[in-house]
Amino acid sequence: YRATVVVIAANETTSTKAGEQISKALGGVRLKYKLGSVTDQDFLDMRAPTGGGLVCCTIIEAFNKNFKKAIVKHGNYASLVLVDCEDEDIDSLLLPHQTARLKGMVKSWKKLKFQKVISATSLVFRSIEEAKESEKNEQLQAVLKKLIEVSNSAPKLDVRPGLLVFFPQLPGSGKTSLTNEVGKKELKRAFSEEKREILISMGDKVKGKYWQAVKATRSSKSSAVFIADKNAPPNAWSTVASSIKNGIGVAVFPDSAALSTTAIQGIISIKGIEDTSRQHHYPFSLPFLAICMARVVSRPAKSHPGGLDCGLSYACWVVIKFFAFYRSITSDELFDTVKDKILKEGGICSSSPVQVPFFREGCEPHIPQELQEVLEEALKIQFGYDICRKDPCILFGKVQKLKEIEDKLRALIKKHKDSLFALTSDETESRNHFLANLKHHLVSGPHKPEKTSFVKIVSLDIPNNEIHKMLKQELRANGEIGQCLKGIGISPTDESKSSCLVENTHVTMVHHENMIQKKIRLEFDPFVGKSVKVVCKRLFWSESVAAIEVDFPSELADGTSIPPPKNEFQHITVWVAKGKQAVVSNQLPALFAAGKASAATLTNQRLSGKISFWDESKKSKK
Repeated sequence: YRATVVVIAANETTSTKAGEQISKALGGVRLKYKLGSVTDQDFLDMRAPTGGGLVCCTIIEAFNKNFKKAIVKHGNYASLVLVDCEDEDIDSLLLPHQTARLKGMVKSWKKLKFQKVISATSLVFRSIEEAKESEKNEQLQAVLKKLIEVSNSAPKLDVRPGLLVFFPQLPGSGKTSLTNEVGKKELKRAFSEEKREILISMGDKVKGKYWQAVKATRSSKSSAVFIADKNAPPNAWSTVASSIKNGIGVAVFPDSAALSTTAIQGIISIKGIEDTSRQHHYPFSLPFLAICMARVVSRPAKSHPGGLDCGLSYACWVVIKFFAFYRSITSDELFDTVKDKILKEGGICSSSPVQVPFFREGCEPHIPQELQEVLEEALKIQFGYDICRKDPCILFGKVQKLKEIEDKLRALIKKHKDSLFALTSDETESRNHFLANLKHHLVSGPHKPEKTSFVKIVSLDIPNNEIHKMLKQELRANGEIGQCLKGIGISPTDESKSSCLVENTHVTMVHHENMIQKKIRLEFDPFVGKSVKVVCKRLFWSESVAAIEVDFPSELADGTSIPPPKNEFQHITVWVAKGKQAVVSNQLPALFAAGKASAATLTNQRLSGKISFWDESKKSKK
């Protein structure tokens, strides 16, 4: 069954019984008892080849405007079943002064754009056994026949996985030139044999939240090739992942000359003080940044739908800001980082990106030294503002230095504009390359790429009962920890009963935010399941958390070297106060130094555990 049935009656008991019988008779449909719980996605899922169909049970008075809007969109594949809703039925159920309002609501229900409106009596929807009586069975079969007619009229959904093409790049990188009017025609021609719908959505022309709009469109057209013409920096990747349902995410990058790590030495604080000791890096080259910026400020004023053109006083800072979104990611890590984020959110990413020529073939992209120096200075300033959680674009009119940098950049771009643009690839060449690669991703494999489990952390799992046993033994030799143990619920004699004690005790060796999945598996796969003994050094505790500092060995018992934990403070969190988070335990040494936590030295007892990968549910995978 691939349609929706809405069953209404004057009371909940009648509508529920009727809905359940219809659901049972149709077979394999989903049943919902509250109209408010029905989403737009439910209406779309009803047309799925398997597991589709939807029956909603509700009362006459549940009529609402939101549901009315949904029926306007999906009513072609929906039926309304009115149970005991004729005027005489309502008259027999209610007092005279109550009937007028209910009758009016029934009329409102009938006015909605359902494909079929069916009236029936509750007698029809008694148990299936009772309905076997000829007259009742005939009535039930008549209702079911009409409902099935609606299902048969619904076109089957194309369940082939589509593509969601997105651009983790910068403003001015050439996205729209790939998908302009010429690009649209070429895309449709390229995919005509595949009989795929081509959808192109320009971010600056979409009102409201862009990625939510993408998700809504793809939910009904998931087999299409959807090109999201909008910059997708790291903070958008989770949202991109949620839009990939029944499809494959395909990231589009510039060529290797543009996708080249930039390292900057130094940070300039918001007060203008430079710290030369810190280095930061980015996955894109400075020539790529310079040309993207040049393209943006070369747009005539008011020519860009999003307002990012020469008429925007801080346009260069917008491009710098986007470049800074990718801070701490190298060019080698960029695709794996994107893929990890998509996987973490439950999406599927292609096994490789689409790379589009940005620089002219054979040229070595270099920019004038004077322009490079100002770009580097701007990136140092941006980092200083980011540390203080301030935005140069917002403060542009109040800080003279920001305006000076903007003016310098525009003057140098104007001076070197011809030489900068001479470095870039021909638009037609880039578009042809884009089309060929995109088609390859669609036709090279009919199946989705293999989906591997996402590793949230690599840990050394140590049974909590062994930890509690060790602490009780320590108490005999060190009364100092007694106050802590009593506070966290570890009794020296009784079983530990505190609900705040950590159940899955472990030493975190690496967190997914500090290492890409590819590297995690490369470094730690050989050690999963291996036993490791750690030495317990100190017990730290505060009002929020308690943890044991450990000394992690550099090798296994057989002499094999182990990758060291990435945490500076290697520890086992044993207790977390209600309403607090375990991550606070990382701050214990600093809190102790500030006099806001306590610590006691332990007698170097050893605890044994096994190395494992943890998934998103925080359950160790053995």
